[in-house]
Amino acid sequence: MTDLPPLPLLKGTVRLEDALDDDDNVLPQLRYPGQKKEFWDYLVAHNADIATLVRYHLNIKSCHVCVMETWKSGSFNVCVPVYIPKPGRRGHDTVFVRFPLPYKIGEAENPGNVEEKLRTEIAAYIWLEEQCPDVSIPTLYGFGLPGGQCFTHPQKATFFAKIVWEIKRHVSSLLGFPTPCNYVRRRLQNPFKSGYMILSEAKGEPLHRSWEDHRHNKSYRSRLFRDLACISLSLNKIRFARIGSLTIDSNGVVTLSNRPLTLYLQMLENEGIPSGIPRDRTYTSVEPYISDLLSFQDRKLLHQPNSILDQDDGEMQLAALTGLRATMHRFIRPEYRDGPFFFTLTDLHRSNIFVDDKWNIQTIIDLEWSCSQPVEMQLPPYWLTSKAVDGFGDPKSVAELDSMLKEYLEIYAVEEKTRNGVVYQAPIMQNVWETGSFWYFQAVKIPKGMYRVFNSNIQPFFNQAHCEESIFDQVFYWYWGVTAEEVIKKKLKDKEDYTMQLKQAFDWIDIDLKPDNIFVDWSLDEKRGIKLKRISLGFLCSIGIRQIGFDGTALIGVPISGGPEVETKSTKEQEVKFNNYSGDVFAYRVVKIQLSKDGHMKWHKNYLKGVLFVNDEVMNNKDLDRWDMEQLIPASEELQNDAVMF
Repeated sequence: MTDLPPLPLLKGTVRLEDALDDDDNVLPQLRYPGQKKEFWDYLVAHNADIATLVRYHLNIKSCHVCVMETWKSGSFNVCVPVYIPKPGRRGHDTVFVRFPLPYKIGEAENPGNVEEKLRTEIAAYIWLEEQCPDVSIPTLYGFGLPGGQCFTHPQKATFFAKIVWEIKRHVSSLLGFPTPCNYVRRRLQNPFKSGYMILSEAKGEPLHRSWEDHRHNKSYRSRLFRDLACISLSLNKIRFARIGSLTIDSNGVVTLSNRPLTLYLQMLENEGIPSGIPRDRTYTSVEPYISDLLSFQDRKLLHQPNSILDQDDGEMQLAALTGLRATMHRFIRPEYRDGPFFFTLTDLHRSNIFVDDKWNIQTIIDLEWSCSQPVEMQLPPYWLTSKAVDGFGDPKSVAELDSMLKEYLEIYAVEEKTRNGVVYQAPIMQNVWETGSFWYFQAVKIPKGMYRVFNSNIQPFFNQAHCEESIFDQVFYWYWGVTAEEVIKKKLKDKEDYTMQLKQAFDWIDIDLKPDNIFVDWSLDEKRGIKLKRISLGFLCSIGIRQIGFDGTALIGVPISGGPEVETKSTKEQEVKFNNYSGDVFAYRVVKIQLSKDGHMKWHKNYLKGVLFVNDEVMNNKDLDRWDMEQLIPASEELQNDAVMF
């Protein structure tokens, strides 16, 4: 297995043994490099359109679209730098045309995901510009929606276009209709199927670049914590009536009418896992929202092919989900069940925070995945100690985080008192941490960390011994559902199929090694004892071929009467299976082939290593161009002493 070459990913490569050990579904990741190239090529082909959009939205005469090598690609977007000449001066400014990546957010599996993500992110920028001007974010100069509508920042629109738009907004308000945002609708038609945003360059440097250098310095942390607290307090000036995401419609009206969109929803929908949460669903209380998040984790287990590794793993995961449902009331305080709800940056991590050299926050980027959340789910950041959310499995790591959070909450309380005159949210966050609700909400929100967080950080609140003993899992998993045992059995079969598909992606061939598939060439010696001449394998259970567009029957031998049934499928992964095996073997040939780029066979050459059930004349003929049925030996009594070779 280690001799197989690794396959490319978006970042680096992966070997088969590592792919098999990965908890994530690696198959979609193997498709990303090809999908990226296709989308990149599409953008390069529209280079002139990008330049036209920038000139139009910024009301300038010239610009320069940078080459592909300078593009900045994140997990869900690509940003194309465009240079803008400085009027009357040397040098240039930079803006970024930002496109969502359809192949990373589930557009193929759930058409409309790209549009949903784009509309909610645009709405977040507009809302923050209007309601929280003290929160520094990149300037949104303009945007285009997948439906073709384009809007420009009011400071960049022409005087006439701005006047017409303001009149329309005023009339809509007077007539009682929803008032459009102040971004000016333009006559330009968006040429891109995915939509776009044009953003200014962020000030500062990403926090992650200097994190390890200064995270142990209290003065640096204090400045960072103060600015994080100020951002949170600014966002919390306005209370929302529901849990959900802001979105913008084609008329430029921003409303709270989209499901609370987080990265985990579209990330797993991209792998074919249905969220079960309609796009127009919002929540007026906490419990239904938590219930839907847990149901989403159920669907991850049911639809991810490698979600369960073995029987014990299945029992542990189902028991953990059952435990989260059973203890929900323990972690949600009744007085906050129906609100308040506040606008929350759910993806605020070190790469999205830009700071100066003293760790004063300069810019917050990537407002995607922002939504209104319950006040108890506005959690302090777990990454303050450089650990993943499921990396707090020992008392020392929890104590380290406790120290960081105390420091953060002290600063938060001071800033809250200074701004509002009262301290409201700091005690709520303190209670969330002390009661374990912090861990509960992390387990509910982050599917990948669910089991470890439940086992290490939630179970000890109820029974410390259950963290180490299997009795809890063996009993409690039954209460996940009446089909719990059947689900685990099915998922183990799914895991086998997934393993086979992964091996086929690496051109790995599995051999079905069992007594019925081992054949011997034997005879009796003078003492009537058995004398073995050769031992060989009978047939392969599955052969994976990564190319498409050719007839698989050309690559396999001719079945003889009573032999296995041959089944071929011309799909993305060509597969040859042998069903209804009766104990006989079939004649075969090994063929070396070369395919054209479109998947058609250009040429093939026999690569004969041996044949089954054949006479010496056929056995020794290395230059066969085709098989003739008469060269096979169909009579079973003649098989006893003929060569059986593979």
